Amino acid sequence: MSKTPRALRQNIFHKVPAAYGLIACAAGRTELAHEKILQVCRRQLFVKVRGQADVLIAGIPYISPYNVGSVLNPLLVQVMACGYFFNMNRGVPLIKKGGTLIVTHPCMDEFDPVQHPSYIEFFHRLLPETTDALELHRKYEKEFAQNPSYVHLYRKGNAYHGAHPFYMWYWGENGRQHLGQIIAVGTENTHVPQLLGWERADTLAEAIDMARGRQGRNANITLMHHPPMVMTDVALSADEGAKLLPEHGGASATKPSVAAKEHP
Repeated sequence: MSKTPRALRQNIFHKVPAAYGLIACAAGRTELAHEKILQVCRRQLFVKVRGQADVLIAGIPYISPYNVGSVLNPLLVQVMACGYFFNMNRGVPLIKKGGTLIVTHPCMDEFDPVQHPSYIEFFHRLLPETTDALELHRKYEKEFAQNPSYVHLYRKGNAYHGAHPFYMWYWGENGRQHLGQIIAVGTENTHVPQLLGWERADTLAEAIDMARGRQGRNANITLMHHPPMVMTDVALSADEGAKLLPEHGGASATKPSVAAKEHP
């Protein structure tokens, strides 16, 4: 596969069928049936984890909800890392405040002009000016939403809405505010991670050394083995939970789950 042209490799990946299957079937009154299905989804998706990590390692896949039959462009790599992978938890992030996220992805500077035309301008024109989500919203979102070309491509073509890249950036904001360091491993260039505000490393070993330089030599490292969907249920000790409360400098406005008591 390493010698296969990228376009062909991408085409092969997208032809691999998903291994999905029926996990439950419920019928009857809507609310009762819905709750039955939610119970099954919880059993399928929730993964219990003991304690938060100082360093989290995650491989970014070639596909996301927004690039079916297309390339995973830099903004979508960002939303997978700082949006989906970071935010898919039951109230307590898998990684500590100020922690290091290590992702593996080539971060190629490629965009699909048919599906993601406004992404190209957002990435190459706006991000060099500012990465501040509120500033981007205030100055540019309306311009992109009302751009006649983007409106036409959205209505008559196969393009996402002109404002769609803004919401991909907003979705990653929670992760960016929480994380202290993001390192991309194996990138084929330097400018994409730089525009995203990330560091880069050639190898995973190098990235781990960089993370330990920030988090300490005894940093707790977690590798996320990522199926199609996962939501972490992090159990904390009483001391760890207390540190998340606002009065102790934490970001959580509510107390962590009592799962910590069930899994000491």
